[in-house]
Amino acid sequence: MKYHHLGVPTNKKREGEVYIEDWKMYSSGYGDNDFRIQWLRFDQGAPFHPKILVEPHIAFQVDDMDKRIQDYPVLMEPFYPIKDFRSTVIDVEGALVELIETKIDDEELCKRAIGDRVVPTPFSEIYQYRAFVLPGKARKSKEYGIEWREPESDAPKVLQGVPYLSFYVTDMKGAIEGKKVIWEHEGRVFVEVCESPIEFIVGKR
Repeated sequence: MKYHHLGVPTNKKREGEVYIEDWKMYSSGYGDNDFRIQWLRFDQGAPFHPKILVEPHIAFQVDDMDKRIQDYPVLMEPFYPIKDFRSTVIDVEGALVELIETKIDDEELCKRAIGDRVVPTPFSEIYQYRAFVLPGKARKSKEYGIEWREPESDAPKVLQGVPYLSFYVTDMKGAIEGKKVIWEHEGRVFVEVCESPIEFIVGKR
């Protein structure tokens, strides 16, 4: 299993967004940022579960989708949105998780899904997925690295009540270079990427 992307619903029109007619949605961001943050803007009647329309989801590429979905409620039955790319969405203890089975690489995925307008940014080995953090009473999921954290009173407003990705890094200086740092606290550094907070922690899985 490996981290694939973070999907974030939005009502805001974004530069470079591409309309996918079959899904009645606009997609932007996936191919042009280091952390594969994908913004999703849905038209009325988009064929998705209501939670998917309003809540962010974390996506992983797996080799055993059929086995993995046996233990969780399925919000979107496995299907092929494009050739050779199988997808499903499950509810993991209240968090949305997309599971993906595919053998095609990111460049081919972007070509098939939205044409040649996006050249994907390779996911850097500098970052190791640690967690998808959601606001709520402190707890952790059994699988998929999902954490719920209670608000930190001294955190800046941009981190209050919002979900974010957390990554392990071995070189903090290199990880934050060229990025907007929004908070440093107890060995954690938060940066802003595509209007989304990202947490860095020195360490390894």
